[in-house]
Amino acid sequence: MMARLMQLGLFLLVAAFSAAEAGKIFVWLPAVSKSITISYAPLFEALAKRGHEITVVHPFQVFKGTKGITEIQSIDFMDSFLDELSG
Repeated sequence: MMARLMQLGLFLLVAAFSAAEAGKIFVWLPAVSKSITISYAPLFEALAKRGHEITVVHPFQVFKGTKGITEIQSIDFMDSFLDELSG
């Protein structure tokens, strides 16, 4: 009886995950360092390959033409602040 119940639970779990659809993911990375953005790149690319629509807002262009990933380049506050100080 317990084995049948576990099999049914496993079946329902697999059925629930196989019926899942891809989603839209918004990521905001206000980081000053480009290496932080690059470290997340494999994760975003893997999600995009699985059908998710990824929108990344950050100061750098990393995903040149990657299908499923939209980049919005933000102006870094610190850069504009330092530009104002220097000149």
